[in-house]
Amino acid sequence: IDKLTKDFFQYVRNSFDSMSQILNSALLANRCKSRTSVDFPCMLRTFNQQMYSQSFPDAQIWLNTVASSSLFKYIDDFNNRTKHTFDVNLKLEMSLFDGNSNTDIDKFYKKDRQQMEGDILTIINDVYSFTNQCFEDLLNVIANNIPKKLYVTDRFHHLFCYQQKSKDNPNADFSVFFLKEDDISSLPNEIRVLLLSK
Repeated sequence: IDKLTKDFFQYVRNSFDSMSQILNSALLANRCKSRTSVDFPCMLRTFNQQMYSQSFPDAQIWLNTVASSSLFKYIDDFNNRTKHTFDVNLKLEMSLFDGNSNTDIDKFYKKDRQQMEGDILTIINDVYSFTNQCFEDLLNVIANNIPKKLYVTDRFHHLFCYQQKSKDNPNADFSVFFLKEDDISSLPNEIRVLLLSK
């Protein structure tokens, strides 16, 4: 239980970095940051810059709302504390005789900020619901901003596919993905693709 709880917080924190990667690729497009350097704090700093906050104000609001929420701070502090400094104490007690149990996350401090304590399942359910809601909100932000078509020179949002299956010779099967363009000479040497689905 101890390991699973700590893994859960690590994966949840990683999911916010993954959401940042989505923001980076989908909205910043040709101006996107290197994938190796993108995490939540990087995108928070980026979208708080005047140019990007004016271009994508709801993305900036989403990032700042997440960053300032008590549950995100809890996730971040829990993860950083277990990863870098000390352990977060979990109280795991189970009675052999009456079936009673106690599964609590103890309070802890990070940067002089006290974090809540409480039942593991309650905290995990709250964090899980919060993370799901953040992801749904992010998808809405992206869906509202992609039609702006900012920084998307040479980026295509739709590919076509042709597949051939051979009943008698499976080694002759193939698939081809392609773009439809009237003048192929107008295509650049490098293209970008962001596949979209409603």
